[in-house]
Amino acid sequence: MKHKLLLAGLLACFSCANAFADSGRADELLGECVKAVQYMDAPDADPNPVDLVYANRCTHYISGARDVLTVTGRACIPREVSAGHLARMTVKYGDEHPEILTQHKLSLALKTMMSSYPCGIAE
Repeated sequence: MKHKLLLAGLLACFSCANAFADSGRADELLGECVKAVQYMDAPDADPNPVDLVYANRCTHYISGARDVLTVTGRACIPREVSAGHLARMTVKYGDEHPEILTQHKLSLALKTMMSSYPCGIAE
């Protein structure tokens, strides 16, 4: 059952149609998340509408990856952790692990959350 849910979640992440080119690379997700962080840090600034689209792509993609990890028990992310916070974490992880940036963007999203919120660790 978990494998079916994982597959359904991954298909949802990959099947979203949009008008912007998508290479599927982690460096692209990193750039989108940088836009999200910039927007969060300066909410009163007059953002470029295209940058807002990229920022939303980051937070929506990360939210989908989060759902997959939560349902499959691969990460235990508290409910109060926002997509915006996960976007910040993704930027930090990507900056600290540049070797991942040539991989698929799902690798960046999953590794960020799995390394920060592993399940079964006593606090």
